[in-house]
Amino acid sequence: MHRFATLMLTAGRLGVSDPCHASEGLDTVLDAEPGAWDALVTIEKRGGWWGQRVSSLVLIKVGEDTTLPIEQYVDSLPVDAGLMMFCDADRLPQLGPDAYDEVICCHDNLNRDRFQIDDRGVVSDTGLGDGIYKLRVRRNQEGKIVAAKVSFLDDEEDSEEDMEEIAA
Repeated sequence: MHRFATLMLTAGRLGVSDPCHASEGLDTVLDAEPGAWDALVTIEKRGGWWGQRVSSLVLIKVGEDTTLPIEQYVDSLPVDAGLMMFCDADRLPQLGPDAYDEVICCHDNLNRDRFQIDDRGVVSDTGLGDGIYKLRVRRNQEGKIVAAKVSFLDDEEDSEEDMEEIAA
């Protein structure tokens, strides 16, 4: 995994969304531990013309074990901009709808597979573009989220439990 940024959750509300959906409301907001979080991506080399792709976007609370699995399925998130974002749900919407175009869609950011929106949000390319991507988390003993992962190149079969969640 490659660490690329630090995100601050001031009130412990983690937003997960296609960033272009965010001006109308984040796709998912979860209760998480407040404080500093490391943003990481995993890069996978695919055969043929695919080359290197971002295979997952991961967020882990600073101080948490990075080797433990992140397996609890939470949601399936739609993407139609080829991008996924983790953000402080209480602070990022303060950017306003015009700022999203300036920050997220500016030329410098479109040419990178991952970037940071100051300490309020992190964005990653989805590796394969538009689609539906699974969000999984890990919780501490108090039930608060301490790690989150969106997988983009997940070759695993959907479990019956995941499919029940998707259908609900």
